[in-house]
Amino acid sequence: MKLIWGFCLVCALILWGGGAQAGVLGDRISSFPNWNSKPPIPAAKGDLVYPDWMAGDWNVASTLVDLAAPLAPNIVTPGFENNRQYLQQPILFKVRFQPEKNRSFVSNYKFKLAGKIVADRAFNGLNIAKAYLGDGGVLSVKVDPNNPNRQITILKGDRPIRFS
Repeated sequence: MKLIWGFCLVCALILWGGGAQAGVLGDRISSFPNWNSKPPIPAAKGDLVYPDWMAGDWNVASTLVDLAAPLAPNIVTPGFENNRQYLQQPILFKVRFQPEKNRSFVSNYKFKLAGKIVADRAFNGLNIAKAYLGDGGVLSVKVDPNNPNRQITILKGDRPIRFS
């Protein structure tokens, strides 16, 4: 008897929910490429966590397969035409994923390591920038210690680029 009631309860819950509604993502997809604004999503908080098997250094090959300028000819990003040279050309660089550094210090002034695997954003950003701009094109990449989603890349000639 309990089995029958349990089955009936599960069926009722499944069927009671009403129809699914397409949300913001569905609306965005249906209006592509006529996007006039960014999607209404909250700002990222904290760091993106990766599975444990991602820990370590990796060799990456990234290949640009298409270029699009949906607002052209009214608006075209500077350097758009120069990016054609990268089409179908693999760009090689190294990236690193490591345990997240907890902001609390432990004995002998070392960071206590947490179990979550996160990207080494400074290392990765520097290697990606060097792959595209050459060894002399970028001087450094720094990550805001209070917000891993904010970094500053210093280009040759002390020209900073801020990413948030």
